[in-house]
Amino acid sequence: MKFLLPIFARRQVVARVAPLGLAIAFVTSSSLFGQERTWKIETVDKSGAFASIAVDDQLNLHVSYSSTDEGVKYAFRQANSAKWFTSSIGRGSQAYTNIALDHNGNPTICYTSYESLNVVRFAAGTWKSQEVGSGFGPISYTCSLAFAADDTLHISWYQYQDREHGLFLHLKHAVLQDGQWLARTVDFDAETGKWNSLVVDPQGHPHISYSAWRSGQMKYAIWNGSRWHIAVVDSRDRAANVRGEGNPGIATSLLLTSDGTARFSYFDGLNLKFAFPVGDSWKVENIDTLASTLGAGWTTSRSTLLRDGEGNFHIVYGDYLSLKHAYRQNDRWRIEYIDRGGPGLYQYASATIDKEGTLYVCYEDPSDASLKVAVGKRTSAPTSQAASHQP
Repeated sequence: MKFLLPIFARRQVVARVAPLGLAIAFVTSSSLFGQERTWKIETVDKSGAFASIAVDDQLNLHVSYSSTDEGVKYAFRQANSAKWFTSSIGRGSQAYTNIALDHNGNPTICYTSYESLNVVRFAAGTWKSQEVGSGFGPISYTCSLAFAADDTLHISWYQYQDREHGLFLHLKHAVLQDGQWLARTVDFDAETGKWNSLVVDPQGHPHISYSAWRSGQMKYAIWNGSRWHIAVVDSRDRAANVRGEGNPGIATSLLLTSDGTARFSYFDGLNLKFAFPVGDSWKVENIDTLASTLGAGWTTSRSTLLRDGEGNFHIVYGDYLSLKHAYRQNDRWRIEYIDRGGPGLYQYASATIDKEGTLYVCYEDPSDASLKVAVGKRTSAPTSQAASHQP
């Protein structure tokens, strides 16, 4: 693995990539830039907010979400089946959820509800629930889960208040060891971690990208076994500031490439961005700008960064009246519609990709608040970036 500690003094280099024209029509897509996908949209449940989706090695789909009437729920669809099975697994009608699969394909779900953080694991045919940080104080906003190579479970979250109910507002991380959660505060700067994304590298070290709201920064932390090393990837005080920005790190999503270097998607206000290291600098690209009618509330935006088997990057996100898929091909970003036309914001979009390159996107349909999954299959041969510059 290429460990990143020597480059934590990276400078910020901002590349302005103009938003591209939208390239497909609803349901059947035919990109003007060469990639083709056909999208099939399925209804999972009559309501579903804060959804998260994962696909296992057998191509079965797993979704966590919160339902208005039935609390936190889990949905499952077997590969090559059209039927979804759903079950209630916890309390909370507006609980943020995140799902991860262990190496046997068993789901684990974290969710924030009633100022607490809960983890629900499926093992031996049953769900088992555990509250994390019950003595720490109220917990709110987002949580992230990831498994190490040996199936050790890691979790990160936003600690909203301390045990005396005073404002705490810091990012925390915990690892499950011998049935106990070993927790640490990652960053003591104010309002760090309201949005966070967690990945564990092959050596078992957690990596977290997160927002630092008060300072206007997007940060990246690595635990090296003894301490956290923190870098600033993007900030509001960079020289090439753009009107309407100022809070990078909203809806951040972190990905590690095969050599261990980090890639990030996130929003800076309404601007979708992609960041990666170049030499001793961080390069930032603007991909798209959301509709100005949205505002920039914490539930407004969510991005998911993925990479397919050919090395191409994909970002899925919601906008006003449309659900979008941005993909990087031959050093350029292209944007296509997945779904569009619903009267409002396509919220809580989460995505995953299987070994065959099929994309799966779960989201709340603004027309009726139902939970949908869009399945995007390639209808043409993929274009690899192997011969081009790979960020």
